[in-house]
Amino acid sequence: MSRIWPWIRTVISLPLGLVAISLVHELAKLGLPQLYANDLANDADRTLMLLLSILAGIVGSFVVGAIARHRLRLHMGLFLVAMLIIDWLGIIGYLAAQPLWFKIAIIVTLPLQVWVGGKLAKMMFPSAYSTE
Repeated sequence: MSRIWPWIRTVISLPLGLVAISLVHELAKLGLPQLYANDLANDADRTLMLLLSILAGIVGSFVVGAIARHRLRLHMGLFLVAMLIIDWLGIIGYLAAQPLWFKIAIIVTLPLQVWVGGKLAKMMFPSAYSTE
């Protein structure tokens, strides 16, 4: 059974990381409903949304690292790919009308989000990652 737990944590961690991202945005929507109601009509709204997206990505990455508690680079890499796919679909979909700088910033900041979230998980659970 001890060999199965890491797999179970892996299977659970990736979807929960995505749920954490959604929860951050849902909480932000409570405090900034105008940001989610409009079409990001100005650069101030876009910048704030970018910062919220970065925060959400860090939280999601932390959740993945905190739950998985093994093979941090592998889990962060898998989560980065998942985030990249989701953000790419957003960029060609509902964010298609946004300026190019915003769409590039969304994609370019993904590795930073994953790196910071992974580092935080490693700091919070050092014994779990001591053998990596």
